[in-house]
Amino acid sequence: MENPVADREKMLLGRQKDNGLKTGIGKYADLVKPSDQALIKVQERKPLSEVLDDITMFRYGYVPFVIAELAWDYADTVIEMAIMCNNPKTKKLSRAIRTLRAEYERYHSRVVFSDGKSGEEENMYLFETEVSSLFSLYVTNIKCDLISLYSNIEENTLHLLVSVYQCLIVIKSLLRYSAIQTAKAQEMAGYPLDDVMPQSIRSVVPLINEFAGDMPVSDEFMKQEETYIKTFATQIGLIKLNLIDE
Repeated sequence: MENPVADREKMLLGRQKDNGLKTGIGKYADLVKPSDQALIKVQERKPLSEVLDDITMFRYGYVPFVIAELAWDYADTVIEMAIMCNNPKTKKLSRAIRTLRAEYERYHSRVVFSDGKSGEEENMYLFETEVSSLFSLYVTNIKCDLISLYSNIEENTLHLLVSVYQCLIVIKSLLRYSAIQTAKAQEMAGYPLDDVMPQSIRSVVPLINEFAGDMPVSDEFMKQEETYIKTFATQIGLIKLNLIDE
C-alpha cells in the first residue's frame, strides 16, 4: 500500500535538491532569516536534505503544517459559534481571521505542494483522535471554570468561550512545538533557519482572545495554561503521523 505521508516526506526532501538555490534549501529559502541571507549567498551551504535526517526534516517541515490545519479548524469553529451568539462586535474579528487564513494559505502554497494537502488533513484527524482524552479533560476544566465564574452563562456563550480556549491552546502548543523543532533543525544544519510557521497564524492569537470579551477564564486557570501547552506540544511530538496508509 502507498504511504502518502512518507511520499510527502520524500517530496519535501527531494524538492530541496531540485531548486538549485545557493542556500541549498529550495523553496524553503524564505525560511532563512533575512539578516543572514547575504551571508548564505556568499557561503555555499549544503541542502537541508543532506544535513538533516529524515525524522528531523519531517518534524521541522511537515508536522507543524498538520497541526496548523487543526488550529484553523478550531478558529473556524470560533467564528461559527460567534455567529450563533449573534454578537455584531465579533464580525470585524471574524473578517480579520479570514484575512489571516488567506495569507497563511498563500504562504502554504509557496512552501508546500498543493497535492500534499489531503495528507495534512488526514493526519490532523489522526492527531485529534489520539489526544481526544486529553482534549476532553481540558474542555471539562474550562467549562467548570467558566460556570463557576459566570453561573448564569448561556449555553451558546459557553460553547463559544470553550472553542476560544481550545483554539488558543492548539495554536500556542503548535508554536512551542515548531520553535523546538526549528532549533533542533538549525543546530543540525549549521546555519540560521526561520520557524516554518508564519506570522499569519501567530497574529490569530490576540484576535481569538478578543472573542472572550469580558468573560475570561479565571487567573487560577491561566496559571495552568503553560502546563497544558507543554503537554500538548509533547503529544504533537509523540504522535506517529507516518503510520497512515491508503
